[in-house]
Amino acid sequence: MKRWTNRWKSFVQGGVISMVVPLGLLALLEAGIRLSGIDVDATKNKNFKVMVPVWLLADENWVELKKERLKNQGGIPADRLDWFGYFEEARFIQYKMKPLVRAFVVNPFNPIEREKQVKFLMASNSQGFRTKEFSQEKGEHVYRIIALGDSSTFGWGVEATYTFPQRLEETLNAQGGTLRYEVLNLGIPGYTSLHGVNLFNHFAKSLSPDLLIVSFGANDARWLKYPMKEVLALEETWVGALRRFLRNFYTYKLMRKLIFYFYDPVSGKSSGEGRETLQLNQLAVSGKDYQENLAYFIDAAREKGAQAILLGICAPNSYLEMMKNVSLAKEAPFINAHQLFRERLEEITRKEIYKDLVDYYENLYGRKAMEQNRSLYVSTDGCHPNAIGHALIAEAIYHQMKSWHFIAQNRGLILPGLPFNQ
Repeated sequence: MKRWTNRWKSFVQGGVISMVVPLGLLALLEAGIRLSGIDVDATKNKNFKVMVPVWLLADENWVELKKERLKNQGGIPADRLDWFGYFEEARFIQYKMKPLVRAFVVNPFNPIEREKQVKFLMASNSQGFRTKEFSQEKGEHVYRIIALGDSSTFGWGVEATYTFPQRLEETLNAQGGTLRYEVLNLGIPGYTSLHGVNLFNHFAKSLSPDLLIVSFGANDARWLKYPMKEVLALEETWVGALRRFLRNFYTYKLMRKLIFYFYDPVSGKSSGEGRETLQLNQLAVSGKDYQENLAYFIDAAREKGAQAILLGICAPNSYLEMMKNVSLAKEAPFINAHQLFRERLEEITRKEIYKDLVDYYENLYGRKAMEQNRSLYVSTDGCHPNAIGHALIAEAIYHQMKSWHFIAQNRGLILPGLPFNQ
C-alpha cells in the first residue's frame, strides 16, 4: 500500500512539475517581452511606408481592398494608414480606438488639407471612444443620448467640439430646465449597421439611453470579400472569447507579428481582371439585413422606453431610400443629410448662417476652389461633414426632437429658438 502511495505522490509531483515549468518559462518570456519595449502590435510591410497594425493584416477584407488600391493606383500614401495605429481589436465590434489616445491626424481624403498638412485632434476616453468620460450609471435628472455611427458620426476631419453630438449637447443644455443632457459619441470609422447592433447589444444598451441617433449606410454598401455577418458572427463563439483572452498576452501578439513579418498577405497574386478577381463580390451588409438592423435599433430602444432617430450621412441613395422606408414603417424620425445640405447651401454661400466658419473654409481652400466644388461648404471631402455640415445636422436633430416631442414642456425645459447662428 505504501509503495502505491509513493508512486501516486511521484506521479502527482511529476505532473505538477511538467505544468509549472513550462508556465514559468512562458511567464518569464512574457515579462521579458513586456520589459523589452518591443512593438508587438504593428509590423513592417513592403507595400506600405508605415508600420501596419497586425490586426489589419489579419483582416482578409481589408487586405483585399488594399490589393485593389495597389493594383489600380500603384501605392498607398502613409497618411492613409498611420491613423489605424490608434485603433485596436475589440471583441464583438471588431475594433475601436485605443484608450486615452491623443494624436493629430491629417485628413488624407482632402487633397488641399493634405498639401497644407492641416491636422485635427483625434482623442479618445478611457473606454476607447471619441467622447468625454462618462459613468455606466446615467445619474439622476440626466437625459442620455447615444450617437451610433461611422466616420461621419465620429467626426472625421473636424475637431470634436464641432461634431454634431457635441454641438447638440451644448445646444440642449443651453435651453435651461431641470434635465441635464448628455450626448455620447460612439461612432467609429468604418463601422456598418451590424457593428452598431453589436455595439448596442454588448455595450450601449447597458448605458440606459433615452434616445439613439443611428447613422450607418456608407460602409454597409461596400463590396468586400466576406460579408460582415460572417466576420462578426465568429466573435459570438468560443473562438472570439479565445482571441480576446490571448490578446492579453504579449507572447501571443509577438508570435502573430512574426507570422506577418515572414508572410505578406497583401502581395498575394490573382489572375484575370475585375471585381471577381479580387473577390470583392459580397456586400458588407445586404439591403435586407440593413433594413432589419435599422428596425432593430428602433424596436430595441422602444422596448427600453427610449426612442431612435435615423440619420443618413454619406450613404448611397439606395441605402438612404431603405432608411427612409424603415422610418416610415416604424413611424420614426428620419434625417437625410444630403437633402439637408442641398436645401441650406444657398444660405451658407451667401454667409447668412455660419459666416465665421464659411470665412475659415474660404481662407483654407480658396474661394475659387469652393465655387468649383460647392460640396466643400458642407463637407471636407464630398462625404464627411465639415464643421458647417455638423452644425446643420445638430440643428436638424434638435428640430426633430422637438417636433416628435422627445423634448417636452412637462420635463421642465425651456424651449426658445435655436442659438446656433448667434
